[in-house]
Amino acid sequence: MGDVRLGQLGVHDHHGGGALPRLFEKFSAIIGPFIFFAVDRITGSSRGAVLSLVAFFIVGGLILSRVDVDEARRSRLRWSFAADEAKVG
Repeated sequence: MGDVRLGQLGVHDHHGGGALPRLFEKFSAIIGPFIFFAVDRITGSSRGAVLSLVAFFIVGGLILSRVDVDEARRSRLRWSFAADEAKVG
């Protein structure tokens, strides 16, 4: 069908991911400890801080449980990725 130029946010690189997953990884490395610290300071207990992070895992699990894995696998076959462009077949 068409080409999509992705530039700096390449979908695929030699590490098996793109810039966007690395960006989220760095963001989570900052926001997780910040939320832990903030909840610990607000509640005065590290138990509340741990529960707040557990809530993130639960929400993430709920989001992932809604993914249609079979459709994602079928969709993957329609895409081809090379360096900085993606093609939909």
